[in-house]
Order: sequence, then C-alpha cells, then structure tokens
Amino acid sequence: MCEIVSRRAEEYLKAVYETIEEKGYARIKDIAWRLHVKPSTVVEMMKKLHSSGFVVHEKYGGITLTLRGKEIAEAIKKRRATFRKVKFELKPMGIIHTPYKDKNEIPCQGYKSDKVGEVEIFREFEEALKDIEGFSHIYLIYYFHEATGYKPLTKTFLDDQKHGVFATRHYNRPNPIGISIVKLIKREGNILRVGQVDMLDGTSFLDITPYVPQFDQRTNVKNGWLTGKNIGISE
Repeated sequence: MCEIVSRRAEEYLKAVYETIEEKGYARIKDIAWRLHVKPSTVVEMMKKLHSSGFVVHEKYGGITLTLRGKEIAEAIKKRRATFRKVKFELKPMGIIHTPYKDKNEIPCQGYKSDKVGEVEIFREFEEALKDIEGFSHIYLIYYFHEATGYKPLTKTFLDDQKHGVFATRHYNRPNPIGISIVKLIKREGNILRVGQVDMLDGTSFLDITPYVPQFDQRTNVKNGWLTGKNIGISE
C-alpha cells in the first residue's frame, strides 16, 4: 500500500521521478527549474525526503529515489494521469435569448449593457426556479459556444499586453464557461426576464444561482493588472 505524504512532498517526488525519466539523473537545479522554486527550497525539501526514506541525496550530488520513493512517485503519476482522462457531462438547462446576434456587438462587461434578454429554462427544470423571483440579481453560468479555442495568453480590451487567460475574463479558456451577474426583472413560468445581459443570442446556460451581497461581496480586494485601468466604474 502506498504511503500518505503531503501534497507538497508529492510534487517533489513526482518532479524527481520525471526528471530521472527524461535525463537519466536529477540534480537540485533540475528540480528547481521544473517546479519554479529556488534551489535552496529544493535542498530543504530533499533533506526532509531523505530523512523520511524517500530519496537519497548527497550534498553537492545527484538525487535518486529509494524503492519507497519510487513506488509513491509512480502512484502519483498514475493517479494524475487518471484525473486528466476524467470527462464531465454537463447538461444544458435552457437557452439565453438576447439582442446580440454577433459577439462583436456585446459590451465588454454586463454592467455596461442596457439590453434586456430572456432566460428560457427547459420545462424539466422549471420547479427548481421556486423562490428565485425574490432576488434582484442572479448569476448565469453558460457555455461560450463561439469560443475559438484555448489560448493560454491573451489580450483584453483594457490592455495591449498579454495576460494568462486565468487572469482575465476572456472566453478562450480550456473549458469555455462564462459567468455573468444579471438583473432579474421578473419571472413568468419558465421564463426569466433579465437585464444587463452580455451573452450571445442562443447561448446555452448551465446553471443559475442567486447573487447574495452578504455572501458575495468582499473587502480589501486587489485588482491585479487592472489596477489603475479605466474600467468605467469607481474602484
């Protein structure tokens, strides 16, 4: 049975294993480069793994895995390979109808939109809307059906510099899923009339959840690379 080690230790054991697989050996600087950490940080972790019997590391020498360390590293690699193969099935809950027929017409963010749209919930989910009309705003989670493929670095309307897509709200994501806060105007059966829409007409939506300021608002927030940008609202 594979021993339980910390997630951080797992990362280092996996890095040593993969480096040896690729190069035939592993050194402190190799692991530091792979994990984007300082060599001194690797040295400290190797001392801990050495004392735990997972690696053999001589000062100024290479790093090798013990039998215990190799078994754990192989188990980690196998488990993560399994995770990468996992596929999720998402079921569309309905269709979002908006005035926007072309993605170039859509405002950069919903707060800049003065357009009204309708969220058509499929009848099988209508009962789940009970009490939704008591909220003034809701989150819509939906699928970017016209995304053009994953791009790890991308430009936005606010900056000429490229940023990691996870540091933006761009639609070219590994999983092209969007989220918007819209104003709930009224409910009519399985139809929600909403304001401040910023989605393409015909967008499939995946979920709805209420916006609750007591839960969702945060204080002492940072805006990252957006700090100082003119985003049209006060910070």
